[in-house]
Amino acid sequence: MERYASRCKADLRIFETTPSRTEFPFPDLPDKPGRPHKFEYALKQYIVGKLMDEGYSNVLMLDDTCIVSPTAPDLFSLVEPGRCGYTHTSREHAEDSFRVIQAEAAKNGWKDVPYDPALYANTGVMLYDALYSPAFLSKNIIDAAPLLFARYPHQTLSYYLLRKYDVSMQRIDKRFNNSTLFLTEPGKDWRDSELSDSFIYHVTGFWKEDREEVVKVVLEKLAEKFAADEISSV
Repeated sequence: MERYASRCKADLRIFETTPSRTEFPFPDLPDKPGRPHKFEYALKQYIVGKLMDEGYSNVLMLDDTCIVSPTAPDLFSLVEPGRCGYTHTSREHAEDSFRVIQAEAAKNGWKDVPYDPALYANTGVMLYDALYSPAFLSKNIIDAAPLLFARYPHQTLSYYLLRKYDVSMQRIDKRFNNSTLFLTEPGKDWRDSELSDSFIYHVTGFWKEDREEVVKVVLEKLAEKFAADEISSV
């Protein structure tokens, strides 16, 4: 990420602590239903707004288990000004997510937002434009807190806020957020498989207890690949 930020002439900001509840008065939400760490999911939107308040015109949000390949093009130059860059997620996820939005909108008297499965994002990699900074005000995130009880909490919260503020979206190549990490063959251990051709490898919760090992293996395979490429080009 540090090397990628340098190539894109961007600042790398790593958030390892959470703000106080005075700074971000998000309500305490139980772990169930849905997933634990709801406060942290809300922070992914809060931090976008916070950085825009600091003067950033664009914010690229990467999950902490995203690994950027040396071949990754500059996303800041690929996404048009005034648009949010995203990679698509499945229709199944979109439908599941939107049912929660509809239910909470009816229960809380929220303004309806349109359903468009083509605009549903996998939010592990998102490029935001400060033109839409009002979408990420603390009040808006806190008001939409019940959406974090969804099966896909951050995707649901993100979709609602982006559609509520009619954010212009630009779909980007799935290689910028690829969770299909290895080209596996039947009967072959994933550790011995070739790495897929991706710009950003996203090691999702699918890997559960193997997640840290997967990150290590992806990094090792990337290092081997690019060391071999450098030798062959000499």
